[in-house]
Amino acid sequence: MSSRMIKMVHHFRNSMRVAKYKWSTEKQELLAELKRAKENSIENRNDFDVETISSVAAGLQPSNDDIPDVKKCANCNRDAFAECSLCRRTPYCSTFCQSKDWNNHQVECDNSQGSIMLIVQTQE
Repeated sequence: MSSRMIKMVHHFRNSMRVAKYKWSTEKQELLAELKRAKENSIENRNDFDVETISSVAAGLQPSNDDIPDVKKCANCNRDAFAECSLCRRTPYCSTFCQSKDWNNHQVECDNSQGSIMLIVQTQE
């Protein structure tokens, strides 16, 4: 009976060594796979970052389309901040210039909406 117990202990120890070896091998394979996945992820992330940065940088490049045309006052040729309240096409820098130019502008003003021109006076 004791020899049988000794054989069982040896068999158990041997089974434990085999299980430990299999576990160690599987652990090493999983760690290697994890390392490869991490490296691939970093490479993919770097590719993504480069593409993203390139596209953002391209979008930040100034273009002539992004720069609005500065309109000039039809009366005095200064920078215009308003427009004709009827046609919305003729720029003016102030209500003063708008009213001064009305005699010239009313000939070409396209009042397709049938509205009335409003000149807003500001109180200073």
